[in-house]
Amino acid sequence: MRRSIIIAILFIFAPCSLVYPLAEDQTNNTAAAKSTTLPPQVIPVGQSGAWNLLFADEFNGTTLDTGKWVTCYWWDNDGCNIASNNELQWYQPDDVIVNNGTLELRAQQRSIDAADGNSYNYTSGMVTTGRNISDISAPAKFTFAFGYAEIRAKVPKGQGLWPAFWLLPIDHNSKPEIDVMEILGHETDTIHFNFHYLNSEGVYENQNRDWIGPDFSDGWHTYGVDWQPDKIVWYVDGIEHFRYTETAYIPNGPMYLLANLAVGGDWPGDPDGSTPFPSYYEIDYMRVWQRSNQVYLLPIADTYTDSDSPSTNYGEDKTIQADHEPIKTTYLKFDTTGLDGMRVASIQLRVKSILESGAGSPDTQYVKLVNDSKWQEDNVTFNNAPTVSSTTVGAISNTLPNTAYTIPLDSSLLKPKIGTIFSLAIEGTGTDGLYLSSKENEFDKPYLVITLLSSTVMFLPIIIK
Repeated sequence: MRRSIIIAILFIFAPCSLVYPLAEDQTNNTAAAKSTTLPPQVIPVGQSGAWNLLFADEFNGTTLDTGKWVTCYWWDNDGCNIASNNELQWYQPDDVIVNNGTLELRAQQRSIDAADGNSYNYTSGMVTTGRNISDISAPAKFTFAFGYAEIRAKVPKGQGLWPAFWLLPIDHNSKPEIDVMEILGHETDTIHFNFHYLNSEGVYENQNRDWIGPDFSDGWHTYGVDWQPDKIVWYVDGIEHFRYTETAYIPNGPMYLLANLAVGGDWPGDPDGSTPFPSYYEIDYMRVWQRSNQVYLLPIADTYTDSDSPSTNYGEDKTIQADHEPIKTTYLKFDTTGLDGMRVASIQLRVKSILESGAGSPDTQYVKLVNDSKWQEDNVTFNNAPTVSSTTVGAISNTLPNTAYTIPLDSSLLKPKIGTIFSLAIEGTGTDGLYLSSKENEFDKPYLVITLLSSTVMFLPIIIK
């Protein structure tokens, strides 16, 4: 679908660095993600309120925007597939076609001797905003943490065809995985919604729902997921059809977009003589928004200190810890200067325990204000640690490994700090310590969720050169 160019987009009145749409190593992509031609009133189908557009591709033109997309998984070897699914296609970039407003992922019946040493009878197309190399230090094209992802698409019909739109974590793990939609070509009236994750014991679990609707191969439909700290909600054409609310396992780190057309595999089965080739998974657009009244704020510094090693600096550790015997204290520093003058409705601290036996704790850990925020992550030790005040702003107890927790903070005590750089500490009260992921962890970073009163949200035009 062709669209006219508009020169303004929705923007929250706060620096983009405060909002958490990207992993830390991907800030160079912020401008590309903001460079959109959509007018500010374009919001997710069926939703209301103010939204901040993070990413969009309308697929205008005749070539794929390689600043936004790669055409294989991170194990790209002149093509790729997921062998563990026993898929029959070998993804190829020439099966990714941009045709003046539509992205076409094409499945073909053709023989190819692939670089993995196998021969395939089918090729197909896929796109992701992740990486096509294994180096996780390399920037992805686009990632986000929390938001509304939406696709408008027309799926193909045919035995063995398997179109999907989904999200994966940027650390190259396969879990958690949010499947916004999956449709099998032999039953194109049924949508499969799935959430795959590991529980507190590291055991795979899946929450899912199937919904029977119209024949989705007959026309265009929108498929969306609203991923928030307290819920994941699946939509078709703006109507809710599935909801997951177990906050302990809702992902809290950056994820990227994928759209692909698989051929064959254990689930859809093999193509047969009735399967049309070539077949096309047609995509009108893909977009990602965040609500304009919520800010997801990473710490600018975090570390912990240990009385057993009083002169050791733990600033680059992937864990932060709280204990009482020995004394271990976590320090978190946040920069809220970009929110100066804004009215705050609520503040929450989101943390996740690591996947390791003993990472949780039955003891209570208190979140407290720190008197001095001049400390630097790379030189804090137990011997020179900043003083923790007696002011408690939140608490957590009875925690499990590999589990996310949202800690409501006393906003009456923290509102005077908004607009400044301030620090929090997590201190234990018992003999069993709590082990959390730090900001150095690729996926499960700690962060604040700051909800602003709606009257503080403004709309600013941005001129597109």
